[in-house]
Amino acid sequence: MCVVLCIVVCVFAGGSGQLLSTLSPELPASVSLAPSPGHGSDVHLRSGASGEPLAISQLRSSAQRQNLIPSTQQQAIPSAAREVFKAVEQGLATGTIEPFSDLLAGRVFVQLRGAEGGYHTSTQAYYILTSFLKSRKPLSVVLTTYGSTDGVPYATGGATFVSRGMREDLQVYIALHPSGERWVISHLNIY
Repeated sequence: MCVVLCIVVCVFAGGSGQLLSTLSPELPASVSLAPSPGHGSDVHLRSGASGEPLAISQLRSSAQRQNLIPSTQQQAIPSAAREVFKAVEQGLATGTIEPFSDLLAGRVFVQLRGAEGGYHTSTQAYYILTSFLKSRKPLSVVLTTYGSTDGVPYATGGATFVSRGMREDLQVYIALHPSGERWVISHLNIY
């Protein structure tokens, strides 16, 4: 049995409490919305039984979490840039850099968990990322947020790997910049 949970989302303008938008407000009896103490208009989901905060991951299946990308944000990104993000996501999910190795900029900033970040040539970045991925088995990689700052597309999300028998939950950040007629990876952080 599949249960779909709709969440109320309220946006307040300038602390005046004016309600700007609300999405479908149907919560099961065991889940409630509670104001976040000391945080103005922030609202948190709480379990009705225990009053404990709930994370979105507790409310959705992994298939549902993968569809949390607001379409307006994804549409704001050029299709060529979306293809680069898709290639990185696929490569990380399969544990190989091959799907996006030719998309690394000539000089790329790489920051990995447990290592100091820095700028590297595309060849150096290739070997650094290959070594990082060789020591880990990917369980999931999902880019959840897409955006653009000053015309520069970026994507963020999460990744779960197994390294030395231990599960690692990591954050992923990718930024692009134009190179001629295409987008290339200028920043890749996995931390």
